[in-house]
This record gives sequence, C-alpha cells and structure tokens, in this order.
Amino acid sequence: MSLQSLPKSQVESQYFVCDNLIKTILVVDDNLQILEMLDLVLTDAGYNVKQASSIDKAIKELITGNVFVLLTDLQMPIANGWDLAILARHYNPDIKIAILTGYDFLAKPPTAGLVDLVIGKPVDIELLVQQIDTL
Repeated sequence: MSLQSLPKSQVESQYFVCDNLIKTILVVDDNLQILEMLDLVLTDAGYNVKQASSIDKAIKELITGNVFVLLTDLQMPIANGWDLAILARHYNPDIKIAILTGYDFLAKPPTAGLVDLVIGKPVDIELLVQQIDTL
C-alpha cells in the first residue's frame, strides 16, 4: 500500500506521530522551577517535552520509549546524570543525551562518548535550543 492510496487524514496523522516521536525530549531535574522553565522553552521551540523530577520517574519514561533526547541535570539526589545516561543508553542505544552542569569540566567530560552534549550553567536559553536542534 502506498501513501497515495491512504486517506489524507491518515497520512497526516502518521506524519504527526512520527514528527512528535522524533522531537520528544525527556527533561530531568530535581529543581521544579528549572524543570518548568526548560519545559516552556523547549515546548515553544517545537519539542514535545516529558518531565521527570527524579531518576525513578525518568527511568519509567525511558522504559516506555519514544524519547529522542534526554536532557538531564548532572547533580541530583540518589543518582546523578551520568548514572541516568548509562541507563538511557541501555534502554535506547540511539538516544541523544545532553547533561546540564555547573561543574567545570565542560571541555572534557569524565565520560566522553557517553553523552552527546554537555551544557554549562547558567544556561543560555537561545544557545540551549540551538544545541538541542543539532542533535
């Protein structure tokens, strides 16, 4: 069956779902104000944003799939962003991973190759969106 033989509404629906899948970002931060701010900014930039305020909630989202980018804070209670990145790669080897951090190792992260992007704090919102767009 070709796309031409499907009803237009069905084709548009399929493309819409596919587009949302590609643009779904899981944002993880234990600071609810930062979580909400990142959600607003990334939603305005056209992304479908899922939020998690803890590692446990993030793992549940990762297990369900449909996440293209993981954007996580580095320092959180119980486990950190590196731990979450390792789990994310386990569940989805193709996921793009970005770490937010105020620590001073942006030039050479300790787990080079595990993450696709390290973003320094304070976050430059325009630069953040540009960098996420490149993933």
